[in-house]
Amino acid sequence: MFHSVAELVRLAEEKQCKISRVMLEREVALRQMLFQGFCSPSRRS
Repeated sequence: MFHSVAELVRLAEEKQCKISRVMLEREVALRQMLFQGFCSPSRRS
């Protein structure tokens, strides 16, 4: 299988975009968890 340079660049960009999107979603989820943890009254203390 041979890809042209343009195809390889496009594939790499798509891959990078997917990776950064996943990392962004993880960061957002983590921040939401932290936010809920701070805002919700903790019953332990």
